[in-house]
Amino acid sequence: MESPARAGNERLGIYVHLPNDVRQITEPHGIAAGAAWLERWRIQRVGGLAGQTISIDGLVAAGSDVLVRVEHGDGSTQTTRLLPSRPSFVVEALANPWRLASTYLALGVEHILGGIDHLLFVLALLLVVKGWKRLIGTITAFTVAIALPWRPPRSASSTCRPRRSKPPSR
Repeated sequence: MESPARAGNERLGIYVHLPNDVRQITEPHGIAAGAAWLERWRIQRVGGLAGQTISIDGLVAAGSDVLVRVEHGDGSTQTTRLLPSRPSFVVEALANPWRLASTYLALGVEHILGGIDHLLFVLALLLVVKGWKRLIGTITAFTVAIALPWRPPRSASSTCRPRRSKPPSR
């Protein structure tokens, strides 16, 4: 999972709730990566996690969303975006590539619409590039060029400490 970090590279007060019969194999290891806090650990559950619900407490108070990535033992992955209005998800037995694409498409659109510099860039493309085919080609080439060097850190992919009980009330 990935979530925003506080100033000074501090993690937000959000907590992962795993099924009660999950066994933690490794301690969480966290790092700051830009404006995000990433944390990774290994867990195990007899029968796997497919069909099980994982939730995150604290999203409303933190005013944040998180990107959850579940890596299964067979190498398949499931990536889901959790919001304060939808703080839980059910782990899928098989990864759904269309759901993954829609998750990242929604993040991309939100990212573009959230910054004036991005909107000005799109406006400039509309003014400079003639023809829809050339415009689509230019946008695609730019997107690929910007995405190629980006790789998630191998040392971390989760932001929250696992908990099986509710955090203390404040």
